[in-house]
Amino acid sequence: MIELRDVSSIAEAAAYLQVTEAAIRRMARSKQIGSLKIGRVVTIPRAAIEAYIETHTVAANVNPWGLTDASLANLRDGRSSRTKRVAS
Repeated sequence: MIELRDVSSIAEAAAYLQVTEAAIRRMARSKQIGSLKIGRVVTIPRAAIEAYIETHTVAANVNPWGLTDASLANLRDGRSSRTKRVAS
């Protein structure tokens, strides 16, 4: 993995986040990621990249039994796919 400097160029930030340079420019323009603009040069501070990663990281929804979300919902609702319902 690329080592992150305190202030990164657009190209370095794009490589680190594994996106295109255009995506980094777009995120900077729309204020999705913090940036510094000095004249025509745009740089991305390390803290801004880390903050972006922190706010856009999604925790994995892992259950200890390895069941799908649908199977877990069935268990919570008291339904089981293995039992057959008999008409009364």
